[in-house]
Amino acid sequence: MSTDANFSAAPEVRDSDSKMGQIADFVKQAFVTGKLSDVIFSVGRDFGKMQSFSAHKFVLCIRSSVFHTMFYGSLPEKCEGAIDIPDVHPDAFANLLSFLYTDAVDNLSIDNVIETMACADKYDVPQLMEVCADFVERQLNSRNCLAVLKNAVYWHVEHIVEKCLILVDLNSAAILQSKEFTDIISQDTVHNILKRDTLSAEENIVYLAVERWATEACARCGLDTSGANRRQMLGDALFSIRFPLLTGAQLADGPGKSGLLTEMELLSVFMYQNATEKSPYLAFPIARRTGVRKTFAVGEKIFLQDPDYDGGWWEPATITEIQPERLVYTWCINHKEGVTTPDKVIPVKDLLVKGQKVYVRSVGKYAEYDHAEEDAQHRVTLNGGRDVRLADLMLHANVGLSWMTKAAK
Repeated sequence: MSTDANFSAAPEVRDSDSKMGQIADFVKQAFVTGKLSDVIFSVGRDFGKMQSFSAHKFVLCIRSSVFHTMFYGSLPEKCEGAIDIPDVHPDAFANLLSFLYTDAVDNLSIDNVIETMACADKYDVPQLMEVCADFVERQLNSRNCLAVLKNAVYWHVEHIVEKCLILVDLNSAAILQSKEFTDIISQDTVHNILKRDTLSAEENIVYLAVERWATEACARCGLDTSGANRRQMLGDALFSIRFPLLTGAQLADGPGKSGLLTEMELLSVFMYQNATEKSPYLAFPIARRTGVRKTFAVGEKIFLQDPDYDGGWWEPATITEIQPERLVYTWCINHKEGVTTPDKVIPVKDLLVKGQKVYVRSVGKYAEYDHAEEDAQHRVTLNGGRDVRLADLMLHANVGLSWMTKAAK
């Protein structure tokens, strides 16, 4: 009996694991070659990039309850010609098929991970959703969070949206001044950022970023950059800018000249800033943004103890990025006659967050930090209510504090 050239005959094996491995290889081969496929999908019409995929109903149905219902439910899909799936991106569907056939996704990227997660949700493949979530956890950072945020908002992946916005909070000044911010297409995404109380940038940085975004938005729409057109681009997001927090000079040099605010709005802000009795009818928020971890800033130096040296030598390191549960830093060692010279030192207690592990020298064990006592003894309270002196704690660069790593990941 002849064998199809694309499917090599399996040698006789006795070991069950080897047999399962061979079966997996054949399934993967069927995915790659498309041999014996019995269904075709036409995917991506809504994205302007249609792509066809051939598949095997048997494989799809045993991996996805949605596909099983599609083909063998009470109202099965008729397979006369290609099945149209307009609302899924082709890259995401390719990743879905790859996972269904091989339990792996070779082409997952920060650009398609959210679309792939949404596709996995649509076809009820929770294992792939977990793979995507883990990928985001490992890859998300301040440099790509806006790209991920855009897709997460579009696909309504709310927990990823919040992770991205927290990164924006922590790195507000750098992100708002980046090209990635001006490249955001969605007005809603800009509004979601501007209305956050927890942004850590000064309000003038927020305002200048919004001016740049509105100007770029006008250019994308082929409009001139008049004040009226920029207001139109911003919509309600304009009223999330906290103009009363600008200094008099910032207000005069910025919105006072740009035409973004009406004369009446400018007057109302000026009166609020200078009047003894404040008007309660101001159109803009007046509360200062709370920010997040104001003691940390990109470029700051912190002292960390070298884990390979047990004599108390502390090495200065430069913070390169702030993330929700860790500082990313690089060593910045300046040895001169055996002494390190830091540019700035942050007190150890300012590096601690509740629940974080710390090493207690006196007992030789790790414990969880709870809070710092405001007294002259510089005591901290650990889990269980035990009080120790701050000097008794040791922060290791790669041991004990999981939110610190030697180099940016």
